[in-house]
Amino acid sequence: MSLSRPFPLDEYDAIIRDEVNVKRIVVEESDSGFVEFELKLNLKVAGKKYGRHVAPIQAHLKSLPAEDARRAVLEDGGLDWTSPEGERLWISLDELLVEKRAKTGFKAASGDGLTVALNTDITPELEQEGWVREVIRAVQDTRKKLDLPIEARVRLQLDVPQQLKDALASFDELLKTNVLLREVAFGPADGMETVQAGDFAIGIRIDV
Repeated sequence: MSLSRPFPLDEYDAIIRDEVNVKRIVVEESDSGFVEFELKLNLKVAGKKYGRHVAPIQAHLKSLPAEDARRAVLEDGGLDWTSPEGERLWISLDELLVEKRAKTGFKAASGDGLTVALNTDITPELEQEGWVREVIRAVQDTRKKLDLPIEARVRLQLDVPQQLKDALASFDELLKTNVLLREVAFGPADGMETVQAGDFAIGIRIDV
């Protein structure tokens, strides 16, 4: 997660990460790394003015490199355009429709001079951690069904596919910390309940 202006992060970092489920927060001076501008001619304002030039101007704006579009909006207040006949025109910012959008791999929102962007690329490690958190959720739901005391440490038996077992091995501390385990074992067992953990159907048995 990235923020595009100075922010009193130290005091709230842990709270934000926990509430929005992100691994790390980075504060940037500029949002150029994760958002870009799309420019279109505002036909209500400038359509009549540019007449036959409208179509080629729109084509030019569509093909405009990201850095040129950013400079036109944030620095120049518009841009020069030369027609096929060699006529040079200045297109001002108030004659343009400006859309701010996230670059590929990000989701972003802006307001009050602040842009917040989420990196949506899922690494293998993040995918595994997501699987483990789904297992934790399923186990916690099973604990509630059994009406176990919150502080009770339990023995957990899981019947899971190998790829999920590998993920649980990689994030075993995450599992133990969140579920309060005395012991965890793998494989089928009598009395197991089959539940859904994300995309996986798994078997769970809990003993105090």
